[in-house]
Amino acid sequence: MQEPNYGEIVYRLDRHDRIFRVNESWNRFASANGGSELRAPRILGRVVWDFIVGEEVIRLNQALLERVRSGHHIFDLPFRCDAPAVRRFMLMDIWPLPDRGVEYRCRVQYREMRKPIRLLDPKERREGKRLRMCSWCRRVDVGRNTWLEVEDAISLLDLFLREKPPPITHTLCPRDKHLLDHADQ
Repeated sequence: MQEPNYGEIVYRLDRHDRIFRVNESWNRFASANGGSELRAPRILGRVVWDFIVGEEVIRLNQALLERVRSGHHIFDLPFRCDAPAVRRFMLMDIWPLPDRGVEYRCRVQYREMRKPIRLLDPKERREGKRLRMCSWCRRVDVGRNTWLEVEDAISLLDLFLREKPPPITHTLCPRDKHLLDHADQ
C-alpha cells in the first residue's frame, strides 16, 4: 500500500494564534488520516492550541512562534507525524507574516510503511496506565530515561498482550527538549 503524496501542507495563524487559512493539501491530509473534523471550515477561527497536546509541546510551539514573530525564519525543522500504518519524517518551515501572523509549511521528507499499530489508532478504546510519547519524534518512554520507537516499546512493554491499548500522554523526550531550550534564543 502506497500513501498518497499530499504536497506542501500550509496553514496560517493570525496574531492571536487563530487558524485563518489552510490549503487543500491540509484538507486532503486530514481526510486521509481520519481527521475530517480537522478540515476547513471547521477549524478556521479556532486557536491552534486546541489541537496540540502536552504542556511542553505547547510551550515549544509558543517559543517557536515568538521567535518567528520577532523576525526570524525557521527552516527545515524535522518532526514526525505518524499514522498507524506509516512513519512520516517531515520538515517544517515557519515564516513571519504581516501583523504578527505566521505561516507553517510542512512537507513529507520520506515515509516508511508498516503493519498498522493499534496503539497509534485514535479510534481505539483505551485503558490502563498512561504511556508517554514524544510529540516531536514519536518515541515512547519505556522507563529509566529510555525512549524507543513505538514497535520496540510495544514489544518490550508487552502491549500486544493487552486487549485495549493504554492511553497516550504527549511530552518531549530528553533528546528533543533541546528544541525548547534553543527556541528561546
